[in-house]
Amino acid sequence: MNKLKALVWLIMVLVLAGVNVDAHHDSLEDLKAAFGKVKGPTARFKVADSLYRKYSESDLTIASFFANQMYLLSDSVKTDEASIKSNHAMSLTLGYLGDFTGSIAFCQRELDLGTRLKDSLVISRAYINMGDNYTELGQYNLAYYYLSKAMEISLQSSNEIDAEYATHNFGRVHKELGQYRQAIEYFNRAEELSAALNDVQSPMYTLREMGDVAMRQGKYEEALEKLKRALQLSYDLDVQVVRPDIFIDLGRLYIEMAKPDQALSYYDSARSLGRSLGNKFIQAKCLVGYGKIFRLKKNSAAATANFLQALDLATAIRAKVIQITCLDQLASLAESQGNFKDGLSYYKRYELIKDSLYNKDIPDQTLKYQMQFLKESKDREIASLNEINQLRDAELDKQQLIRNLLIVVMGVGGILLYLLYRSNSRRRQANDQLENQRKELERRSDELEELNRVKDKFFSIISHDLRSPINSLSGVLNLMEKNGVTAEELPLLTRELRLQFNHTKNLITNLLNWALLQMDRVTLKKEKLELSSLVEENIKLSKTLSNKNVELINQVESGTQFYGDQNMTNMILRNLILNAVKFTESGGRVLIGAEERGKELVVSVQDNGVGIPPDVQKLLFTKNNSYTSLGTANEKGTGLGLNLCKEFAERQGGKIWFDSQVDMGTTFYFSIPKQG
Repeated sequence: MNKLKALVWLIMVLVLAGVNVDAHHDSLEDLKAAFGKVKGPTARFKVADSLYRKYSESDLTIASFFANQMYLLSDSVKTDEASIKSNHAMSLTLGYLGDFTGSIAFCQRELDLGTRLKDSLVISRAYINMGDNYTELGQYNLAYYYLSKAMEISLQSSNEIDAEYATHNFGRVHKELGQYRQAIEYFNRAEELSAALNDVQSPMYTLREMGDVAMRQGKYEEALEKLKRALQLSYDLDVQVVRPDIFIDLGRLYIEMAKPDQALSYYDSARSLGRSLGNKFIQAKCLVGYGKIFRLKKNSAAATANFLQALDLATAIRAKVIQITCLDQLASLAESQGNFKDGLSYYKRYELIKDSLYNKDIPDQTLKYQMQFLKESKDREIASLNEINQLRDAELDKQQLIRNLLIVVMGVGGILLYLLYRSNSRRRQANDQLENQRKELERRSDELEELNRVKDKFFSIISHDLRSPINSLSGVLNLMEKNGVTAEELPLLTRELRLQFNHTKNLITNLLNWALLQMDRVTLKKEKLELSSLVEENIKLSKTLSNKNVELINQVESGTQFYGDQNMTNMILRNLILNAVKFTESGGRVLIGAEERGKELVVSVQDNGVGIPPDVQKLLFTKNNSYTSLGTANEKGTGLGLNLCKEFAERQGGKIWFDSQVDMGTTFYFSIPKQG
């Protein structure tokens, strides 16, 4: 009893002093008892308001009770301030508890009061809460509309706090629509605004949203790090309202990572909080999580039971996003169990709700609101500039007399300036000449550096790639000189030397062509050519350059003609065929074909070899990059071949590209004109 009296006395002192209640955390029953001792509706309203604000983020049970008391007392207090505060408290509390439809109703009342009183702060705050509620309900077009209105008002009234909240919620809308780049931009902008306002809670909400974005993008480690930091901040700052959502996000993440036991732990924590707060929205989300966990554990019966329970709860609170998730899961489960009738029924309900939630007009409507918001922002900017111009014009009128008096002085000054101008012009001409000479020296220096790079590459290839065949030839000659080669070994050795010789010859040809390209010394000679015969010649030549058992098949129709340079086309064909053979196992095959596409002929070289890994694909055709790797029989290369193919294809007015899958093979394409 003494404790109760002390609490009543403390509450009354704080109310009379006009400050918020900041007593130690007492139980709801103690606070109810103390509140019952306060006399008079105005005093009781002030106490309820102070206690609501104290516990609004740390204990929703207490906050919900006193928000309701504020609403009941507002009719007796009969002031606009009390009505606005009570409606705002109810809208926030119902939103925290997952009753978004009820929250919207109180937001509308708050908006009506703010509109009648022409209070921009009340109006923008109501618009932000409306946008937040419609985001949770999945009605993103309405969410974007109300947030745009809030942003417009906050910018007009220089309300930086509401501008920060609206910006953050814009990011949430874009996240739910799958527009992650725009979402991250809004979250970063909101974080900049919160830093300027020293808002210590904002990083917690931003970390949670950025963690959710990372999870949706499959960046699980990044998502885990951000969500755990957000959870720790919720404890450090004693913000209870966000904690169930973070628990659920962590549960979803562990489901994505196929770790059901860790996911279950977080969903249990979220559900416990949801039950204690009476938050049916959180409870429905947790039931969905349980269903996914049981499905991950191959327990279809338990999964179905949880999804059905979640569906009933989501239907009761009109949470359409949760409804379509449940129906999608139930349809999939029914089909997997051969129950196609129930599966079809669930799927039809899924499509019906999904169409009402994600209809085709929503992105267009959202874009319309975006454009409208941008237009209104520009209109305000133009109006502001017009006002500045009017002030500037008035100032100019005042200075007109002074300008007239200065005309004579300016005339004399003009003569002096003209003389100075002539002097500066001469100096400028001299400087321009010096600048041109400097640029010419820089250009020549760049040319020398490029030639030096070509020389270094040239000698690098000569020293590394030509040394091996020459050493082989030298070793054979030494053996033959010493009669170290038997008659049986001689044919095999001769064939190997022929392959080495042909490979070296092809290397030298590529090397010389590359060097000429680097020095821009290649001349294009276009003429009408027959493709099939060129392909056949290059197939025969390629067989002399490799001893692999790879079948080369010419699928180009006889008489297929094109307009191009014969040497360049031969170089492209030879390099692409040899490259295909290089990365194809013995017993494989390489197909060379062509098809007409408009005014072009597209030639393809297809193999069924090892394919190109994704990290290597982006290196091909890179300027000044000569990537090379060993073939399936440890064949070496210089990395020049594909760069030559690209240069020669483009010189002839075409282009080169490829498709490749690891262990499935690669197809290179290049286009050439059919006519001159």
